[in-house]
Amino acid sequence: MTHFLLRRTPCAVCVAVSAIAVAACSNGAVSGSTAESIPAASSKARPNTQPTGIQFKYETIDDGASTTSNLSGVNQLGKIVGTYGTGTASDPYGGFTSRSPYSRLDALNYPQAAGTIAEGVSSNKIVVGAVVSPSSLRGTWGFVWDAGAWTLVKDREDGGGKDSVTELTAINDSGLATGYYVNPSTHQPSPVEFNLLSNQFINLDPDSGVKQVATGINGKGDIVGYETGSGGKYLGWFYRTGSYFTIAHAGDDTQLWGINWQDELVGSYKDKSGVTHGFILTDPTGSQQWQFIDEPNAAGTTVVTDINNHNEITGWYVDSNGNANGFVGLPQGSR
Repeated sequence: MTHFLLRRTPCAVCVAVSAIAVAACSNGAVSGSTAESIPAASSKARPNTQPTGIQFKYETIDDGASTTSNLSGVNQLGKIVGTYGTGTASDPYGGFTSRSPYSRLDALNYPQAAGTIAEGVSSNKIVVGAVVSPSSLRGTWGFVWDAGAWTLVKDREDGGGKDSVTELTAINDSGLATGYYVNPSTHQPSPVEFNLLSNQFINLDPDSGVKQVATGINGKGDIVGYETGSGGKYLGWFYRTGSYFTIAHAGDDTQLWGINWQDELVGSYKDKSGVTHGFILTDPTGSQQWQFIDEPNAAGTTVVTDINNHNEITGWYVDSNGNANGFVGLPQGSR
């Protein structure tokens, strides 16, 4: 694996991709199963803005190859994953991983592909994400990387073809991943859960008829995501034990990106002035305790993408030069 040194800049990447019922290995063999649907249920919790008070020390994590980098996942051992690049021919997506003290990034790129997006990592070091236009295959495929071995997954319902998209966004230690697929005929992302052991996808449908993405899963199988409602406004959702709960901060655009065992949710919201703030949300179905996260070097945008059971967070921010930078936030007194 190629190694490169940190420059400390970031990667704000997220491809409109998805997943549901077809698995394909790197040798090109395709297998799959019909997706099983989870019945939709919905209820709303009332927001109560009160900070949880965790004090963080922040560290910028960037790949020197691009002015755009982000961090998208952290496991229970503090291993992080992220992506650099803008997805253009001159600045393609590239995935990476790193371990504390984050002095080196390890490249994670699918061979002979237009780009690799690293999204989530489990404590047994399995990484998931998406591969753009892998050699001899069309469209964007989800991937599972385990001890150097690549497996590509493709949802039957993404329709295939060069504009089809399947992406895995997060993974827990039991081998359950979240993700979504996009069919070019509808251009509408649909959220799914993928079981690595059985190669089965389960449809997640918190609010049928709208664009939805599943973005995070914890060790209990609780899931977060977001949907795009009327007027293009984002609304977060949280799925637990058969019920969906919609999440929005004070009616603002709200996206959920990650969740830990304690059901602390992380994400971002855009305030009335158009400024994007990260947050940690505790007790999401009850009192809703919000702690807002603004990376000290941010100039108007901070997004928190994941949180582990030790309250270590990852994310990205935009600096005063307009560059996107990844960051790790470690609670004061840890590591």
